[in-house]
Amino acid sequence: MKDLPLVLYGAGGAAAYELSKVKVMGYNPVCFVDVNPDKWAKEYLGLPILSLEQAQDKYGDFDLWVTAVLPLRVKIFEYLITKNAKTIRILNYPTRHNEDNM
Repeated sequence: MKDLPLVLYGAGGAAAYELSKVKVMGYNPVCFVDVNPDKWAKEYLGLPILSLEQAQDKYGDFDLWVTAVLPLRVKIFEYLITKNAKTIRILNYPTRHNEDNM
C-alpha cells in the first residue's frame, strides 16, 4: 500500500543505500526525518530534512522507513514509540512478514 507519503528516518550514512532500495520498491520518499536539529531545514540526497514533529505537521499520516543499521534501528523504533508516533506505519519494522525488508 503506497497511498501515504513515505518519510525516511535518518539522514546518515546508510541513507543513500536505503533511499535507492525504497525507490526500487516503487516508493517516492518526500523527506528525511532526523533527530539532529543541525540537519533540519537542509537537504540531503535531494530531499528536505525535517524533525519528526515537522513531518507530522506537514504530512499528517505517513509511512516511515528507518534508514539506520540494525543495532541503531532498534533504538530508533523504541524512540518512536516513546514519541507516541502511533499514526505512523513503520514499513521496515521487524515482523515475521517483512523480515526480508530489513
